[in-house]
Amino acid sequence: MATADQLMTVLQDTASLLQKTQVNLKKCPKARLTRGYVEARLSCLQQYWATFKQTHQELIKVMPREQRAVTQYFINEEYFIYEDLYLNIEGDLKDLLNSNTKQINPNISNSDNQVGKLPRIQLPSFTGGYEQWPTFKDLFLSIVHNNASLSNVQKLHYLKTSVSGEAEAILKHVQITESNYTQAWDILQKRYGNKKLIVNSVLKRLFMQKKLNTQSATQLKSLLDTTTECLNSLQNLDMATDSWDPIIIFLVVQKLDPESHKDWEEYAHKDDSEELPKWTDFVKFLEAKFRTLELITAASSTPRERTVNKERTFHATESHTEKSCVMCKGNHTLAHCKDFTKMLPTERCEYTKNNRLCYNCLAPGHAVFKCRLPMSCRICRKRHHSLVHVSKSPETAEQDSKTQPTLSKVNETEPEIQATVAIASHHTARHSDGLSATAIVNVKSEQGHTIALRALIDPCSQASFISEKAAQLLKLKRESTRASITGLGPIKANANQVVQLQVSSQYQTSYSIQLRAYVISKQLTTQMPMKTMNTSNWSHIQNLHLADPSYNTPGPVDLLLGVKVYAQIIQENTPIIKGPPGTPCAQKTYFGWILFGDNGDTNTSTQEKSFITMHHQVDVDDLLKTIWEVEPDTKRTLTEEEQTCERIYESTYKRNEEGRYIVKLPLKTEVPRACEGNTREIAQNRLIQLERRFLKMPKLKEEYVKVIDDYIEQKHMEKVPTEEIHTKKSVYLAHHAIIREEKETTKTRVVYDASCKGTNGFSLNDDLLVGPVLQEDLRSLIMRWRMHAICFVSDIHKMYRMVLTTKEDSDYQRILWRSSSDKEIEDYRLLTVTFGTASAPYLAVKTLRQLAIDEGDEFPVAAKMITEDFYVDDLMSGCDTTEQAIEARSYAKGWLSAKKMVIQ
Repeated sequence: MATADQLMTVLQDTASLLQKTQVNLKKCPKARLTRGYVEARLSCLQQYWATFKQTHQELIKVMPREQRAVTQYFINEEYFIYEDLYLNIEGDLKDLLNSNTKQINPNISNSDNQVGKLPRIQLPSFTGGYEQWPTFKDLFLSIVHNNASLSNVQKLHYLKTSVSGEAEAILKHVQITESNYTQAWDILQKRYGNKKLIVNSVLKRLFMQKKLNTQSATQLKSLLDTTTECLNSLQNLDMATDSWDPIIIFLVVQKLDPESHKDWEEYAHKDDSEELPKWTDFVKFLEAKFRTLELITAASSTPRERTVNKERTFHATESHTEKSCVMCKGNHTLAHCKDFTKMLPTERCEYTKNNRLCYNCLAPGHAVFKCRLPMSCRICRKRHHSLVHVSKSPETAEQDSKTQPTLSKVNETEPEIQATVAIASHHTARHSDGLSATAIVNVKSEQGHTIALRALIDPCSQASFISEKAAQLLKLKRESTRASITGLGPIKANANQVVQLQVSSQYQTSYSIQLRAYVISKQLTTQMPMKTMNTSNWSHIQNLHLADPSYNTPGPVDLLLGVKVYAQIIQENTPIIKGPPGTPCAQKTYFGWILFGDNGDTNTSTQEKSFITMHHQVDVDDLLKTIWEVEPDTKRTLTEEEQTCERIYESTYKRNEEGRYIVKLPLKTEVPRACEGNTREIAQNRLIQLERRFLKMPKLKEEYVKVIDDYIEQKHMEKVPTEEIHTKKSVYLAHHAIIREEKETTKTRVVYDASCKGTNGFSLNDDLLVGPVLQEDLRSLIMRWRMHAICFVSDIHKMYRMVLTTKEDSDYQRILWRSSSDKEIEDYRLLTVTFGTASAPYLAVKTLRQLAIDEGDEFPVAAKMITEDFYVDDLMSGCDTTEQAIEARSYAKGWLSAKKMVIQ
């Protein structure tokens, strides 16, 4: 007998012959398509298919089911693909024979891979819109559903390839088999064939149309077409809309722009007739209106029309950013191209020039003086992009030649960089009496985002600050904080967030510093300087490499660097250069030469001036006061769903003769929607996947079987009677293993996937209320636990399984199981609170607290520990002496064990 590999080779060779037959038939000249040639081709084709079919059957016999599940041939369902190919070619050949002519060339697919495509007629497409369903349904019924020549497998294949979006998602788990077509069609019909939903969707589209702001031919046509389409859809749904004319006209008139509205009122009342206008009259009016507008727009040359055309051209240029890179053809702009940003500034400038790109926006098609984007260089404020800025300083040129400026790769989008964002500064004034030190720096976040920011260097600030806008551009990771910013007298502000960032020099790329900056949302300074300065007599700074080349031009400040940063950036053994009186001083830093001091402003007017001088501090007294004031009101208000969950528990819980609690699942609906989602088939597929894992991990299977057997022995799970399997509404849960090697006791835990969605898109957890948090947070519990002189810890053994569920709800917790793949799959249902359901933590904790309420009077010590010292199933308590701790531990263990809560 041939091996599986040999049979796969035969299948591949035969499939290749089928594909070549299709190609040769397509290339065959019309003169050769005689009856004899076609009959010979048909006979050869049938032999190929007979070989392919027989080999497929032999492969199924020799290949085990587990191996088939991981073989691409079976995963891709290639048998059905080549069956479609064979049927298409055979149909074409038989059509040629029946036509009895030599001049017919069959319409064959243009690609060998395109098989199963209906000839001449394109299949309809459905994305999940309710208003689209009637049209899709009629077309699909006509083309595919009622086509007797197609098998159900082919129909299902066409159906799944014709849907997308939500419709594709609900058919995702339906396998392409002969028997599943009817089920798949019924699923779509049930979901989208609801007439009420379809009508509601059409009416929503009709009534929710946008109001027109200006008189535009395009917008008028869209308004008319949408309204007409909705009315036709309603008529197709057997809804009489003949008497709706006054309502529809009123609705559409309210959507018109004021000028068109005025024209309609004049048109409707020109005859002074009291007869109400009809919809046909309104259609004629709109058609005449948009035709007139189209003619005027095409021929007009008025200044107003030229302005409109200019606006449209601008938006077209902006929206033209389909993000096609000129250099690498990737889906991004040139400014974001990694290859482009790796180049030196001089190389980027040369590339822009050689490729005739705009120096301002780096886009082709126009020169820089025609560029419409309102942007300029962040470094020198001139009309070019920051990436093509080249410093004229010899020192900069030397740095560029030695070190690749990785931090100068500005990761920015042009429109956002133009936003004016100012933050707190050391000093501002409406008429400045001095020049503050500023610098252009590269700022990099922990995630690698980099932009160039204008920084104010403030030696009088104890902390550094960054604007909200800059923090968003850098996508900085934020930490919560409570800090106050204090200035002179009563001036105060607050900062609630702090970020980590890296600041580096534009010129010495090897130098960078890490700092923490507080995020400031309020504007604390205007542009700096307040006005353009005359620097003609500042000869002492003419040859200096300035940290901010635009120091004398008003601009926004994005970053404030405090005294700690100032101390780090000052270079050693560097004197301060002083100029003549009335000029600023210069000091060399790693960012370049900074300028500060007198700006030569001789304005001595007595106008009102405003100054802000700040330092940063954490106000511990205010913080403690706030905590003290807030502490008494820490009880959280329950939401409506949490209140509902509490009511369900308190009104339905009960105890059996053993004292064990029986609870009901807190469902949002009377019956979970997952009951209609074919969850049994999904659970069966997941069980088969789990068994494949068992084949690779025998030890895991052994431990897993022990856990399931323990469920059965402890009567926490029972087999579902055969007569109830299909008669009761139920939900099947898939299950899998979690392995925890660090655990000393239970290394393998079975987890039930209640979040697995059925074919209708709903899971059991979607219909379960989560419930409120009943226990204190772990931090408070640990702090109280550590205050005891003698501490002890413990936990409840299998806490969830100590709480039973009601008989009717156990059918919503069914599973499939078999201890060996040789056995039949059996149906079980879980009888306890199940690990993996959304409500399990709440039900277990609520039951524990309910036990303290019900029987706390008899055992007050244990009840107090349950109420205050439990975190889920872990007990963390203690006492002042060893004797008290032993006694308390004995009380808790004995009492809970008696109530079927085993303490370990």
